[in-house]
Amino acid sequence: MQIADSEIIVNIQGDEPLIPPVIVTQVAQNLDAYQVNMATLGVKLATREELFNQMR
Repeated sequence: MQIADSEIIVNIQGDEPLIPPVIVTQVAQNLDAYQVNMATLGVKLATREELFNQMR
């Protein structure tokens, strides 16, 4: 597969179909701005309950 160096690919996992488009854009912009090859989006959990919430 030929991918130009200027291309940015954002992979969205199947368990995140409703991820807000603004977040996808932010990830792509950060990949471009910091010239990194890969990144993982994460969020800090506010409570212990969030960690074990299976619906999250």
